[in-house]
Amino acid sequence: MNINFEKVHENFEGKIENLCNKCGGQCENNETVIFFPNEMEFIAKKLGISPKKFSDKYCNKIKFKNKYVIMMKVGKCPFLSKSNNCRLEKYNCKLLKCKLYPIIIGKNKKGLPAVRINYEGCPMAKKLPDKFKEEAYGIAKHLMKSLPKYWIDFSVDYDEEKYDYVKLKKLRNMIIISIFKLKQCLIKNEY
Repeated sequence: MNINFEKVHENFEGKIENLCNKCGGQCENNETVIFFPNEMEFIAKKLGISPKKFSDKYCNKIKFKNKYVIMMKVGKCPFLSKSNNCRLEKYNCKLLKCKLYPIIIGKNKKGLPAVRINYEGCPMAKKLPDKFKEEAYGIAKHLMKSLPKYWIDFSVDYDEEKYDYVKLKKLRNMIIISIFKLKQCLIKNEY
């Protein structure tokens, strides 16, 4: 599975008319961001650093189903500015999960993997421009067809969950985080 990240970034601007600035970056609070397969290497190359150096500085690996899912170091994103803009945008390599957000690969009402809008995690989701929704949906659906099952399973089960950042920060300097330790940081919904 190879995603042409360069092509996606060239053809999809991913701007949503400063909506992200209006909510104060709520998606950045208590959530995690995972890289698509091979995306970390793409970003490292765009920044002119080795994948190992990028990974050591900015990433954690989650062991999941005998594979590794790479995520941005748990806690506040190091590329997010105080005004909630992504510093990676100037290098044309913003993480696709962020560029497409709040369009996500998540669960549908039956609990199955599906492309959908994350209304629960994004207070601005109802104000998305139609052009953005149409383009982001198309890209996410195309990507989903070629993603490995373990990655989709992780994304659906853990990526859109809410986490306790105090607990997550304790895991920040670990290179590999077990799924057990990640689960211990989940905020439990009390219904």
